[in-house]
Amino acid sequence: FSHRKCFDQVWAVHDEMRANNMQYSVVTYNTLIDACARSGDMSRISLLLEQMSQEGIEPNVVTYSTIVKRYCLDNRIDKAFEV
Repeated sequence: FSHRKCFDQVWAVHDEMRANNMQYSVVTYNTLIDACARSGDMSRISLLLEQMSQEGIEPNVVTYSTIVKRYCLDNRIDKAFEV
């Protein structure tokens, strides 16, 4: 859905997975973070990172590079360095 720019469907699947208590992995979170980056909706990033932390899932290089890349594309270098 993310690659087809169907971001509403990404979040619908996310909500459905949460409602069914499905277990997330770093790959699941990276997919959601990538959807945020592709759509330019960086406001969801901190919530996703918080959920990862609460679930004991460590962000990896893919997580961070996805976030940094979007901030750089948005010319928000200050935010990129905060990551």
